[in-house]
Amino acid sequence: EKRAKKLCHYCDEKFEPGHKCKRRQIYLLEKADDEELSDEGNKIGDDEEDHLVSLHAMSGAVSHQNMKIKGNIKKMRIIILIDSGSTHNFLDVSVAKRTGCEVQQDKPLMVAVANGSKIASAATCKQLVWSMQGREFRADMRLIPLEGCDMVLTIQWLSQLGPIFWGFKNLWMEFKWEERRMVLRGST
Repeated sequence: EKRAKKLCHYCDEKFEPGHKCKRRQIYLLEKADDEELSDEGNKIGDDEEDHLVSLHAMSGAVSHQNMKIKGNIKKMRIIILIDSGSTHNFLDVSVAKRTGCEVQQDKPLMVAVANGSKIASAATCKQLVWSMQGREFRADMRLIPLEGCDMVLTIQWLSQLGPIFWGFKNLWMEFKWEERRMVLRGST
């Protein structure tokens, strides 16, 4: 439908050769150090998985693979995006500063943006504590600037939960946490 209307698939503006979206979007998180590639484009001598962040995670948009939850870090209210399309947990840099979380410098990872630029993520908050719907959680967070949300919980966090029942249509998810049933209800 977008092609028939000659619209960009990402930003809904008129598409023509050389088009660049006005709104920057992140597609991929890469290692910062130079890596030798084989002819097929695969990394040589590196078994580590690709580091991905979805477009929805960067913009805070709700899609079929994520949902927004209200939460708290200490007493500060935050918006959390639970996103099954990204690999690493992220916290907005300004939120890390405002909440006073302990920031540690880390091996830089480069975040590739749709317009070709890259953002470095060179810091983490180890074992950040936050709460959602009355329950406390903790996980490592990479720091990057986010828009539309304050924190992104991803496959890195979801994989620790065990079996999850996720109702995407009505924005809820259910899992066991500390031997108790937990139901998170998302907002639009």
